[in-house]
Amino acid sequence: MIRALVVALLAPTWRTLPWAPLAAGGTLGLALVGAPALLPLTLPPVVLVDLVRVAALSGALGAAFLLDDPAGHTTGAVPTPRLLRHSLRTALLLPLAAGWWVAVLAVARLAPASGAGLPYGALTVEAAALTACSVACAAGVLRWGGGTAAGSTAGPAVIVLSASLAAVPHRYRLFVAVDDPHWADVHRYGWAGLLAAAVCGWFAWSLQPTTRRPVSGGFGGRRAFGAAGSR
Repeated sequence: MIRALVVALLAPTWRTLPWAPLAAGGTLGLALVGAPALLPLTLPPVVLVDLVRVAALSGALGAAFLLDDPAGHTTGAVPTPRLLRHSLRTALLLPLAAGWWVAVLAVARLAPASGAGLPYGALTVEAAALTACSVACAAGVLRWGGGTAAGSTAGPAVIVLSASLAAVPHRYRLFVAVDDPHWADVHRYGWAGLLAAAVCGWFAWSLQPTTRRPVSGGFGGRRAFGAAGSR
């Protein structure tokens, strides 16, 4: 039954994906890493790594709109679990995001840079963590705020998170330089831990709420109870 439901939801979900912000974030990210390839300047590895990081943030901002659904008010009334709807949207994004990230790294490799090559694995963990935080934040906004649009809130939240990760004292900083002696540990424990926490948050906030909250209305001041968080 679940398989049949997923098959039935595939096409409608694909059509309602927020293609405009996804395409905008992806295009901006590719443009950022592609610009140095057109310049005759040789970039130091630190600068090239930061450009790839900004491209990853651009993609994460586009992913912040993944769970936005203009028809959310109608789909919330059907017996389709919200976790299934969110999972389907996320599953459709994953291959697109993976292909886009491979393109980002391939374009960045064309940029003239001095020193060793890019740390592809570590940067991929950073990009995955930022994107997961973005989608998890969107799920949290929908879970606690209701409505059908979360990208306009989740996007700025990811920017604030990224700025915080870059501004904290060096001991707790995740955005470290590529030549930092703690580079490997930061990615093994810090970024990987953030990725795991974001996935857990997305899962928890995508669950259908079981509590009900009172909504004033009805005749004679009686209260009608509606399910909290219809999305």
